[in-house]
Amino acid sequence: MSGAGAQLIAFLEHMADLYERQSPPSSGTWRFRSFPELLLAEGRLWESSVPYAKSVRWGHRRCWQNASQLADADADLVYAEGLALITVGSLGTEHAWCVRNDAGVVDVTWPAGDGAAYVGLPMIDTWRRKAQAESGHWSLLVSHTKVGQSLLRDGPDPSTLVDIGHPVADIRSRLVQ
Repeated sequence: MSGAGAQLIAFLEHMADLYERQSPPSSGTWRFRSFPELLLAEGRLWESSVPYAKSVRWGHRRCWQNASQLADADADLVYAEGLALITVGSLGTEHAWCVRNDAGVVDVTWPAGDGAAYVGLPMIDTWRRKAQAESGHWSLLVSHTKVGQSLLRDGPDPSTLVDIGHPVADIRSRLVQ
């Protein structure tokens, strides 16, 4: 794991800790109190991005829409959503991208090479489309929607995720040992 991957995981740990301290007692019955906590338990890590030969850079600040439409247009790509670290920044930012079967990140929103590390949930297309339609949002990791609340309360159904990328929980357990 690169320094960028470790930095993004450390940022998620810090954010999860902050959310836990600020969460109302009622959220204690939910599986996750925050999306950073969810990503630490269920998320996957990817480091760096690869060029996407079929496209130029897509709309700026439209990552959820860009990644959704790209995954719909290319059956070899999987939509993923979570946090990413830009090479020039030190804080993770909410983001969406696509992943190839070889675990290469395809990010058509950010300029080529700007993504240093990505932690997110790689989602099955049929579930993602249905959840986006139900919530009325391109982004699914938002707590004010039924979809987002369900993800926090119950966690993602394993059948809705694609087994691709490096499990963050496994990486964290190796770091502790």
